[in-house]
Amino acid sequence: MSRPPVVAVLRALEDSDIRSAVRLRGDLEVLVTELDKEYWDLSDSSGSSDGIEVRRAFARARAVNALACALEVNPVEAALDAIYEAQASLPEAAVDGFLDAVKELLRGLQVQG
Repeated sequence: MSRPPVVAVLRALEDSDIRSAVRLRGDLEVLVTELDKEYWDLSDSSGSSDGIEVRRAFARARAVNALACALEVNPVEAALDAIYEAQASLPEAAVDGFLDAVKELLRGLQVQG
């Protein structure tokens, strides 16, 4: 996805500029709304009988929403929502592997009390 808000957020995160990334969250949410509309328009049209374009549109919207969710204020909600949206963006064959990787990462975290 090379839409400007996505590129800008990913660059900010790459530069460890979390504040800039968070400030761009609203731009991502606007983009998610646009992508969701594209998905619904495609799913409602009769020209997409094979479903591939509909699935791609859904995956794009969910992937961008995963990035937006990751920037939520509450880190636990951010992680849970981002994981949910990210797995929804994947092909079915990749979901189990993704969730296994997430579980492994979570197991490796040490909670400081």
